[in-house]
Amino acid sequence: NNTNSNVDDSDCDGTISSEDCDDNDANSTIKSEDGDCDGVLTADDCDDADPNAFPGSGTSSLCSGTSCKTILDVAPSSTSGEYWIQPEDTAFPVYCDMSTDGGGWTMILMVKDNDVNTFKYNSSYWTSTTLLNESIVDPSTDENMKNQAYHSLAVTEMRLDLVSLGNSHTISISADSAYSIFTGGHVNVSYSRNDFLNWIPESNSNWNNQPNCNTKGFQVSESGT
Repeated sequence: NNTNSNVDDSDCDGTISSEDCDDNDANSTIKSEDGDCDGVLTADDCDDADPNAFPGSGTSSLCSGTSCKTILDVAPSSTSGEYWIQPEDTAFPVYCDMSTDGGGWTMILMVKDNDVNTFKYNSSYWTSTTLLNESIVDPSTDENMKNQAYHSLAVTEMRLDLVSLGNSHTISISADSAYSIFTGGHVNVSYSRNDFLNWIPESNSNWNNQPNCNTKGFQVSESGT
């Protein structure tokens, strides 16, 4: 019966409606070969249960990107939140800021408010691959965190945020990782002493407690080298 045939197979492509991803398109995929009907066959799909997932989108460990920046490059409409990245051998979740200063920022370390000890200048966390609360991917969580990206993600820019004050400094610096920056020699930065002092505007803060120390940057030793 031609009428029943058209009802069961509207686009007349030989696949009945219940098995056709788009029964108005004779060239669409079929559900047995494309589970989420996103146009990517199951054999080539990193997550065949999510039509919004594709290689490099960061939506799952199987669809991880190299960094938040690469995720934004392949999926420009990505919003800030949790994503999966895989700079090296293993994928892991991170928070990606997809809007500030062009987006594509990977959160690698976070310091708990009023905790002056955990990430003190001589803390072993700076110079080791030891992780701390690495599963935290919410930047509003008031907790210390250091994830795998600290020692595995290549760096071209580093953003230092004081969230409670809404202040940040962005530093252009190329390195294999943040770990390599904090274990190498002194790296100077373009910001002046006053730039850093003005980062915390409170006049009664302890920020300006070294009036005779003008060495700045990363990995500053006692000798200033």
